Amino acid sequence: MLKQPKEFVFIMLKPAALNNIKTTNFIKQELLKYGNIKYIKESVIVDKSIILKHYKDSKSSLWYPLIVNYLSGKVVQHFILEFDPNKHNLLVNNIKYSFADFLRKQVIEPANLFKTKKYHIRRLALSKFSSFLLDNLIHCSATTQEALDEIRIWYKDCPIVLEEFDTKASALLK
Repeated sequence: MLKQPKEFVFIMLKPAALNNIKTTNFIKQELLKYGNIKYIKESVIVDKSIILKHYKDSKSSLWYPLIVNYLSGKVVQHFILEFDPNKHNLLVNNIKYSFADFLRKQVIEPANLFKTKKYHIRRLALSKFSSFLLDNLIHCSATTQEALDEIRIWYKDCPIVLEEFDTKASALLK
């Protein structure tokens, strides 16, 4: 019997999250409650062409030029977070979430800090460690397809990673 592939997301810790090692460690420890970190890349200097590809679907957004300028040439950390059903389940108030939806709606989100709840990672991290309220600290892909697209951008030179997650995504997206 074939095992169902685990759901996964692409996570990027933005420069403000990396400015304080306590913030970085706090965010990773919170995420580890739900899944396993794979293929972490630390101290990645963001090339503008990469960030333009990453946020290509947001070109019409008002914040698009701001995020492109903010991240270009800056250091980020990124990894793949793979869901671990032994650590958590995705059922909340009788609603079964996908891993990406669960993380974005119940753990990390929303990007607008004024809409966060006191238990969201962004608010917790900012209230504990940061003084820059406007940075949302973290990016999390919204769907399996978006995670795969982002993995193809950020891990383009890692064929083993690409093959692994192409295979997992094709099984998940059936």
